[in-house]
Amino acid sequence: MELDRFSQSLVALTQAVATPNFYPACQQLFESFLDYDELLVIHFHREQAPSLLFQHSKNAHSANDLVQRNEWNYLTNLYVLDPFYRAYIDDNYSGFLRLSDSGPDQFETIYNLYFNYLKLSDEVGFLLPLEDGSCIHIDLSRFSPAESFGVRTCAYLSQLVNVLAELFAEHIRATPKQQDEKQNHVEQLLQNFGKDVLTNKEYQVMQLLLRGHSTKAIAANMGIGTETVKMHRKNIYGKTFTVGQPEILALFIEILQSEDLDPGQDQLHRYLQRQ
Repeated sequence: MELDRFSQSLVALTQAVATPNFYPACQQLFESFLDYDELLVIHFHREQAPSLLFQHSKNAHSANDLVQRNEWNYLTNLYVLDPFYRAYIDDNYSGFLRLSDSGPDQFETIYNLYFNYLKLSDEVGFLLPLEDGSCIHIDLSRFSPAESFGVRTCAYLSQLVNVLAELFAEHIRATPKQQDEKQNHVEQLLQNFGKDVLTNKEYQVMQLLLRGHSTKAIAANMGIGTETVKMHRKNIYGKTFTVGQPEILALFIEILQSEDLDPGQDQLHRYLQRQ
């Protein structure tokens, strides 16, 4: 790490609080000691949909650029399955996280089935809680063929948690709130998915399948045997006309893209009635 450049960048970020240059200064801070392909700053809420605060891609025309695509589904609905978002919603986590450490045991495989165009090599991020209960998510990605973030790099990043949390909290307090924030109905859609079609146990298994858990992990989470989980999975696949966990995820994603979603209803039930 070039300490002089890093120190100057940190001072610049501190001075940029409450100014339009805050997010570019944050970008410069990370670039002072880190190689990455894309930086995102997202505001997570419990009652509202996430809002994108800043995005920077090293290659604006890259095929891996998330935000420049015409259909960036993350900010519409798919964020509900993001392990960083789930760490905030389910665990109230704060601090530094690595995708490989934060996601469920089968999440990467399922994630890549839908987001295979990303060709993610590695992804790390911060979850920085704010006083109103919302959270700032700073996401740093590397795309193939880049190497994953090293142990030393992750150690540097983890040491920035407190200072970033303080600076972002101060900046958000001084920033006018957006007036077009959308209610977060997608979390309710996820919670209702399958409740009118499946038994209580099957529903619990379904929820864990959608989050990327394996049979073994589901068994440990629910305190039941793996054979029992396999039985519930078989019943779920039969009722939903699917043949495996990837198809369950694909079905959920397909339903999320519907235009007439009612968050108060079980959208799986509605979908099956129409088939």
